[in-house]
Amino acid sequence: IQLPKASTVSLDNYAGIQLAVGHLIRQKRKKIAHITGPSWHADAYERKSAYIEIIQEYHEPVIKDLVPEQPLWKSGYIAAAELLQAGRGVDAIIAYGDEIAIGAMKWLTENNVKIPSEVAVIGFDNSPESEFSTPSLTSIAQPLEAIGKKSVDLLKNSLSKSPVEKIQIMPSLIVRESTV
Repeated sequence: IQLPKASTVSLDNYAGIQLAVGHLIRQKRKKIAHITGPSWHADAYERKSAYIEIIQEYHEPVIKDLVPEQPLWKSGYIAAAELLQAGRGVDAIIAYGDEIAIGAMKWLTENNVKIPSEVAVIGFDNSPESEFSTPSLTSIAQPLEAIGKKSVDLLKNSLSKSPVEKIQIMPSLIVRESTV
């Protein structure tokens, strides 16, 4: 089936991972792991691919795939346990999303791993929970208002038969206690 071409607005996931890795490198982190998102999700694929490409400049990728059939927070909890118990020297985690990161922080806290002095954690999405977690979670913010506005603009343009556009919106880094 051939689908019609349509304009799209999306987040620049590569830039988001670049912001996260750069921040952690500036914090002197030596072994940054990535906990992936759902394998069927395009954003998860893009973030994992970006992580692999960017991190190779610093060290071999350390990837923990999402635990299937688990809520995201629980998957983050399990993934953190497996990463830290494997003895690979992980001192930072970039999670696919905030919910996964908060689950990872719960495991770290329960096991007396100090955040951020021993392991720093970054999430993605800048959900409201990220600000109220303990410690508060550093996160990559998606400018939802800008994405919505651009989407409406593209919809209006499509009504006037404008050419198809692919627009990527830049994320930003919101630094909180989980990394500094």
